[in-house]
Amino acid sequence: MNLFFMAFIIRAGLQILADHPRLYWKRDCTPGTELFRFQMVVPTGRMWTAKDDSVTLPRWLGIPRIRHSIGLARWWHFSITLLWMINGIVFYVLLFATGQWLRLVPTTWELIPNAASTALQYLSLTFPADHSWLRYNSLQQITYFITVFVAAPTSIVTGFMQSPAISNRLGWLGRALNRQRARSIHFIALCWFLFYILAHVTLVFITGARVNLNMMFAGLNGDSWSGVLVLVPAMALVASPGGWRLRSRSVMRVGFSGSVRSWPDLSTA
Repeated sequence: MNLFFMAFIIRAGLQILADHPRLYWKRDCTPGTELFRFQMVVPTGRMWTAKDDSVTLPRWLGIPRIRHSIGLARWWHFSITLLWMINGIVFYVLLFATGQWLRLVPTTWELIPNAASTALQYLSLTFPADHSWLRYNSLQQITYFITVFVAAPTSIVTGFMQSPAISNRLGWLGRALNRQRARSIHFIALCWFLFYILAHVTLVFITGARVNLNMMFAGLNGDSWSGVLVLVPAMALVASPGGWRLRSRSVMRVGFSGSVRSWPDLSTA
């Protein structure tokens, strides 16, 4: 469920970013003050509009409508994020109710040098012994801790802080973590998730795919094909672009149903 939701959140988030592909630290967003950009410098010799500034994402990466679809992208981002947060709350409750949080939360500073040593082993392709069915190694524990208890809450808080309705009512906090600063930190959190997913998936497949997939998807400790049989249809569902058109209409209908009595014509959506 987490992977399914994050696939939509990331794609919609990139579509939102593509509409104004610049990140700032200060709230005024003066041209030339961006700390990072995916677009050319704003020219001074001619008119430069939001349409000129947006970039086009390929269909496999963004959402339908390709360019200037920020309204629909926001529907996707906010709607699926709500489901992702509910899923996360359930995860947190189960994590602490079952004592599994002890597998993720570092309790000693010795983990840092141990994690550095483990990272060198991975880089040298001399993989450490796998005991993850019982416990994670130091590098895994630190990585999972950052992902679950740092990156995820940071994404949620900075997402809220990008709302003028929230930021403008929080006084000094809204000024210290202004909307553009929150947007930039939000993007850094996205980069962490992308790095985590890439590293995680790579290591799952090169350190014993069937055993790892069994633990992740089937709750089994062994080298059967049970995990693979769950993974394949799950990945097909996550990666399928064909359902975006129908799902986009569904998200819009759900949103409109809460505010108006009649739905607009979505036949060309």
